[in-house]
Amino acid sequence: MSLFRNPLRDLEQYRELENRISKAEGPAVVTGLPDAAKAHLVSELCGADRPWKLLVTYDDARAREMCDDLRAFSDQVWMYPARDLLFYSADIRGFEVSKARIDVWRRMQEEEGGFVVTTVDALMDQLEEPDRFKKSVFRIDEADSVDLQKLSEKLVEFGYERTAEVDGIGQFSIRGGIIDFFPVTEELPVRIELWDTDIDSIRSFDPESQRSVENLTGVTVYPAKEETLGGSASFLRYWDYSKTVLFLDEPLRLGERARNVEEEFRSSMAARLETGQITREEMPELFSAEEILKELETGISVCLSGLDSRIPDFESRFSCSLEAKSAASYPGSFELLLGDMKRYQKEKWRIVLMTPSRTRASRLASNFREYGISAYCPDETESPEPVQAAVMVVYGSLHRGFEYPLL
Repeated sequence: MSLFRNPLRDLEQYRELENRISKAEGPAVVTGLPDAAKAHLVSELCGADRPWKLLVTYDDARAREMCDDLRAFSDQVWMYPARDLLFYSADIRGFEVSKARIDVWRRMQEEEGGFVVTTVDALMDQLEEPDRFKKSVFRIDEADSVDLQKLSEKLVEFGYERTAEVDGIGQFSIRGGIIDFFPVTEELPVRIELWDTDIDSIRSFDPESQRSVENLTGVTVYPAKEETLGGSASFLRYWDYSKTVLFLDEPLRLGERARNVEEEFRSSMAARLETGQITREEMPELFSAEEILKELETGISVCLSGLDSRIPDFESRFSCSLEAKSAASYPGSFELLLGDMKRYQKEKWRIVLMTPSRTRASRLASNFREYGISAYCPDETESPEPVQAAVMVVYGSLHRGFEYPLL
């Protein structure tokens, strides 16, 4: 559900953009949007017929910021991080990165739609084919029978570590007819109790107290590790473009970043081969910048460019400017906030004020009314239409506010 009904539909340029993307007539270039307004466009464009959105940006800090802004408009937002292409085997964050990436793959299988934010270098490493990954996922239901030896071997093959007691993600233990394991995509570990080979119960449990939390009808088990050698697919191959809009944040910087990553990777691998630190068989492969940029162009892509509609790496079929500008923030300054709200109201703006909690939203709406400003908190069960010259106070968080002067 959208935070509020999409005001961009009042713009002819936006309606043309949405029509072309719905018909797969991309790539398109959109200029004139500040960062927070980019998140709003991503959250709204073609929401009805393309429920998945993939946003590609140029570095991790930018990706995290875009995730934060998108979460103001949807709770179905996930980040697909890049692994360290140069030092992956020695990266102490390697397991956490793999966990986050596998969780995104899981969401893409189980959810009907959502938003994934990633960086261009996360598209350059070579993964196993999506069909092979799907076949490696298996499910255990309460009506199943279990061969302990085969299950143990499968968990080890999937990257799970056998321990005496499960206290961390990616571990499993077997004690008599009890199997404990902590799937990488779950918040709590799972305990399966057997009667001979038949499943008697499946429950999640608290790893500290060992107490059961919830009875389960089954559990889907995803691998606890990724293939690091021998893959042949980019993450882009995991997407169905008929259900997806692909957004490219600042394409000029994307191309520059991809080429820098490729150059650094090639130089590092050549030096390691020469000094004998790795063998040719141990060297991971990487998709070239040109391969990834070409694949990005063939997707149903929308290039979000701050100023320039001319992008050398992408041949656009359509361009438009959706004029917007950043709005003020008001940390600890109610007087400034009050003054601007009165000005916006006098000029007949539709105003949405975002604040970090429901309690604060309700209090601010009440305070505004005391100062003669029309203000309200909308019903959360539907997407409201902002009312002209009134302040609609909602809860959420953006790095910056934004205005649509053309509206």
